[in-house]
Amino acid sequence: MGWQLFKRQVIIMVVLFENINKNKKGNKKFILKILDNSNGNYVVIQQVFACFPDGGEVLQSEKKENFASLADLREGEYTRTRQGKLFIRSDFWTAV
Repeated sequence: MGWQLFKRQVIIMVVLFENINKNKKGNKKFILKILDNSNGNYVVIQQVFACFPDGGEVLQSEKKENFASLADLREGEYTRTRQGKLFIRSDFWTAV
């Protein structure tokens, strides 16, 4: 029985933008996260949860998109959503 060494790669993801919104009925929650994975690429995560009166939540859908540059990030399909438009209009772009 021998030892095997495994090389691990640690990727640190920094949250650049996060927006959490519940609908008026309170039965759905929408989350948009924009992450920098510290190697020049960006990840957009969109999630929809069903929310229940007892406080429970169930993930209904999740969509992840990867972008190779800030220019690509600015043109992503997610920018057509309400939360995506909030990110495009955010102060993030003035700091870049």
